[in-house]
Amino acid sequence: MKGTLIAAILCVVGFLVGCTMSESADEHNRRLRQQAALQMRMLVEDVDAVLLLDRSSSLTDWHTRISK
Repeated sequence: MKGTLIAAILCVVGFLVGCTMSESADEHNRRLRQQAALQMRMLVEDVDAVLLLDRSSSLTDWHTRISK
């Protein structure tokens, strides 16, 4: 009974903390700006590919991983 109660409390605490509590508001906003900029560059590449303005390739020139 005591072990079940401790496990339940740990699960509740784990759900309350979450994964995004480790970054500040500035880091969060910077990450969102980087993602938006990356998506805009990729959109331009997609439009160029549809309009046949660029050579065909399955690779992107942009980094898809956001580094901190």
